Amino acid sequence: MEAGVTWQLLEQSVHIHPTYGEALPSLARLLIGDDMPSCPNM
Repeated sequence: MEAGVTWQLLEQSVHIHPTYGEALPSLARLLIGDDMPSCPNM
């Protein structure tokens, strides 16, 4: 809203999650074959 856009434009925008920094630990665990806790959203 601070950018002066409408809620309709915000609704259509892409909200990227997880961020790059949040994804790195998960990627590292996958690469080393460590068991990751299951995530209900995935």
